[in-house]
Amino acid sequence: MNLATIVATIILVTAVGVLSATPLAGQATTRLSPCSTCELHVSHLVSLGSASDPDSPADRFHRDVVHDARGRFFVRAGFPVNRILVYGSGGILESVWGRGGEGPGEYRSIKQLLMLRGDSLGVFDQVNARLTVLNADGSVARTQLLQINPYPHQIAQLADGTIVVAGGEQTAAATGYLMHVVRPDGSVSPSVPAETVDPYRPSAAQRRMAAAGMTVWAARPDKYEITEYAADGTPLGILKREVDWFPDREVEGVVNDPAREPPHPYLTTVFVDEEGFIWTMVRLADADWAPVDDVSSISREQRYDSIVEVIDPARGAVLRSQRFPWNGHGFTNDGLIVSQRVDALGVVILDVWRPEW
Repeated sequence: MNLATIVATIILVTAVGVLSATPLAGQATTRLSPCSTCELHVSHLVSLGSASDPDSPADRFHRDVVHDARGRFFVRAGFPVNRILVYGSGGILESVWGRGGEGPGEYRSIKQLLMLRGDSLGVFDQVNARLTVLNADGSVARTQLLQINPYPHQIAQLADGTIVVAGGEQTAAATGYLMHVVRPDGSVSPSVPAETVDPYRPSAAQRRMAAAGMTVWAARPDKYEITEYAADGTPLGILKREVDWFPDREVEGVVNDPAREPPHPYLTTVFVDEEGFIWTMVRLADADWAPVDDVSSISREQRYDSIVEVIDPARGAVLRSQRFPWNGHGFTNDGLIVSQRVDALGVVILDVWRPEW
């Protein structure tokens, strides 16, 4: 089975039970009302990355910038992807953790970093299919196998410590299901049937996730719809954003020529803050986008802008919506905004911004 047939999953890592097999059909959809005061201001906090550092940050938008209680920033290295860059609060690289391999403290492909309860760092290794929990000094506290085929995609943690995983599952028993339970022994039980996705659009088989207490908000990157799931897997409702700059694309077989066509809008990240507001980041074509002969001749900063929005799910309303002239990277675990640029020497720099509204 190839990548085109992979169906996205959300896996709840729990000790017992199979998720409720409740389909999404019939769930209430809330069409979000637009904001009246939309401006969202940001102030620059720090830049991460330097030509003098032995490694540079990864150059893709991922959930891989974590901010701990000591003010340190943890960033996934660009290449090889088996190391973690540890920056001080002032942006100076203090240490590098990790090495290649399959043993404790070793990684083959770090997909995501996340802050877990107790201010411990979670390292999600996609190829080893494992979550490693690190102490504040970088030593290994424990590991959790996530035996999903072919690879898990993203993880989050609920309030009770339950780990939520999004990824693909190719086994005969689980193909075609959206949610699965992963037991401590690594076995997987299928649950909620997945929606049908276009095999020509593998991004439609992905999910962007954020935990909020004991629920999970999950969204496809190619649609501005966010679905809330209870801890038992029951879908609770859908938030739908209807704007002209993010149209629904349901046409099968769409091929986007990046040199001749503007890039489609893409929901890169979902984050839930302490007040329960949902923050989204959408990557879309730069305001000055124009066709080129060779797409490799322009940087991502020249191709993309980013829109950051704040949503109140209780009111079904957008509170803030702001377009920024940079390539958005994501959010930290405590709500800082991260953008990416490449300096004159080709070094990836991550700029960290504090939102103010």
